[in-house]
Amino acid sequence: MSLYDSEPIFKNTINEILKKINNGYGGDMCKRIALRFEDASLKDIAFTSSIETGAWAANPNGTIHGGIIAAILDQSMGVLSTCLTGGKITPTISMNISYAKPVPLDKRIFIKSHMISGSVTMFNMSCEAWVEGKSETTIASATGIYHIPKNKPSIIASFNK
Repeated sequence: MSLYDSEPIFKNTINEILKKINNGYGGDMCKRIALRFEDASLKDIAFTSSIETGAWAANPNGTIHGGIIAAILDQSMGVLSTCLTGGKITPTISMNISYAKPVPLDKRIFIKSHMISGSVTMFNMSCEAWVEGKSETTIASATGIYHIPKNKPSIIASFNK
């Protein structure tokens, strides 16, 4: 199923996708989220990222707004599914989110995304998030279904050759 011969190539591709998105590909919201690569596993088809937010992400209670959390989880799963297509953007078809705890603004958040299953037309993904230093406590989790596009160019030049 994998396009990748080695874990370093897999990790490099995720980093290339993140760099493109974090530099504005996909718009200001994607650029604002700016996930940071932490780790990836080709064997597990998983990707771990992190983010530090600020006042821009606050809700009236002084924690991260639920819509921002949703966007962060969606972007993490979307980066992994885009990687699995060789860099073709995979639009979200549906997403379900569970919010377990309020998320503080001043803490680094980690997100681990996994592929559950894949077919010719879509990927079924999941992810969970936690606050730095508290990996045993999930603050939010999600599942998502991502469409695999046909005849679309990759956002990574090496896949368009």
